[in-house]
Amino acid sequence: MKIKFRVAACAATLAALTVIGGSAATAAQPAPVAPRWSVATGKTNLYVSMGKPGTVVLGTSKTMEIRRTTNGSLVCSTANYGQATLAPAVDAANNRIYVGTTNGYVLGFNATNCDLNYVASGPGGPALVAYGNGVVAASFPTVSRLYGYSITLSFLWDYAFSVPGAHEPRFIANGTILLANGKYIDAVRSIDGTSIWYRSLPFNLLGRAAAPNDGRVYVSDTGNNVYAYNIATGVLVWSRNMGTTGQLIGSRGLGRLFVTGANGTLYSLNAATGATQCSRAVGGTFNSRAAVDSSSGSTWATNKNGKTYKFTASCGIGWNYATGQYSMSGPAYQQGQNSVYAVGNGRLYSFAK
Repeated sequence: MKIKFRVAACAATLAALTVIGGSAATAAQPAPVAPRWSVATGKTNLYVSMGKPGTVVLGTSKTMEIRRTTNGSLVCSTANYGQATLAPAVDAANNRIYVGTTNGYVLGFNATNCDLNYVASGPGGPALVAYGNGVVAASFPTVSRLYGYSITLSFLWDYAFSVPGAHEPRFIANGTILLANGKYIDAVRSIDGTSIWYRSLPFNLLGRAAAPNDGRVYVSDTGNNVYAYNIATGVLVWSRNMGTTGQLIGSRGLGRLFVTGANGTLYSLNAATGATQCSRAVGGTFNSRAAVDSSSGSTWATNKNGKTYKFTASCGIGWNYATGQYSMSGPAYQQGQNSVYAVGNGRLYSFAK
């Protein structure tokens, strides 16, 4: 398949008792909290992710912004390219940010000044982008293709996956890209786009896979199930039914898997067995993955009730804050830093972790 390329210069908590290994506890009243700062972006449909040191990246409806972590001030923003941009992927080592568009382009921006340096045109439809191991992976769900590009967006390979409807590609370990598409999981080698293993499930997959470098990859589906697979072989390690759909994130070094449930409950699971360690119900519906501090076990999650929550390692409520209408992405946190970032109602917030 031929691809055309263009290069453009252009307060502690009043914690309730935690239920260990059982059902969710009733939420306690959290201590008051105030953001360190917040800024209005003038845009909605925000995705927030960590950029190069000292910056956060906002993907918006048709542009991208880079803002300072100290006060939220604008470093730079991109031009309006006429098509909605999706969640950004950051390559801090090479000072680049990659973004997919709804009409099938992959854009490569300078992470310091937002200049558009590289453009690649894919086979059409939304482009969902990930970066890792020197490869930019772009999934094109409507045409069931995964493309691999170099860091300058030169075409490397393409891979045809089983069914349409793929979620974002995810780099999980040792140059492996995971695709959760429909009822199938595809593990693909990033160096050449060849298949490593694939599995089929009885229900459609939900959200992105979690891969905390513990030798397992975790996925959830619309049948309320969570599955753990061996990354290298695709062998099922464990599975369980949560009684709710939810999105997943793992914690490097803690041996935990966190589930943000559509029933408004945060679950902490033993990553090796799937057993519930603790849980906390706050109501509403969690709409995105949590962010996790792998040194303390604290987690942060955004709920459709318009609030962002901090949970302690024992699933107590550290605080909540009304960030406004739920965001398109969950909070962003970079390990070892002192702040966590959330978006809502067109604003970017910084909270002490």
